[in-house]
Amino acid sequence: MNRLCSRCGDHKPSDKFASLKSGHFAAECKQCSNARTKAWAMAHPERSLARTTEWRKANPVRRKQILEKWRKANPGKWKMIVWANNLKRQHGLSLQQYNSMLSKQGGVCAICGKSDKTMLAVDHDHSTNRIRGLLCTRCNPGLGFFGDSKDNLVSAVRYLHDNRWTSREHDGVTATLQIGSEVAK
Repeated sequence: MNRLCSRCGDHKPSDKFASLKSGHFAAECKQCSNARTKAWAMAHPERSLARTTEWRKANPVRRKQILEKWRKANPGKWKMIVWANNLKRQHGLSLQQYNSMLSKQGGVCAICGKSDKTMLAVDHDHSTNRIRGLLCTRCNPGLGFFGDSKDNLVSAVRYLHDNRWTSREHDGVTATLQIGSEVAK
């Protein structure tokens, strides 16, 4: 059954109107009601915040139900909100600042130059908390495993350079490992 919205004048199905406690439907459609409520909140921010705070205190169970329903309906948005809040809390970065850093790095990891399927991690100096850049999910823990030590990283590079495999062992086949200028079997 279609109803007439008193605000926009459109005929809409009944499910587009809020049902009231009296068992009747609201005179205006949900879309118009939401637009009117948002306009009022923008015009009266202090009163709107006070009303919202009061409603949240008076209706904690209902608030939780509404939030859970929204989270389930918007998992991608919810994940981004949580991620942005953690970014701000842990590193003091806004989403805009993160995106600016990402853009300056060309959208890739500052070490390996590869893009990551997930968001790049914020790398920081653990002793000063100074942010160094954005790293992928392989390079960021890699630095951590080396204890953020330049000496350890230089030693690792030297190790890789000096110890190159010339062949591999697989299913009983003996490998040859070059160690410096010597060859061991």
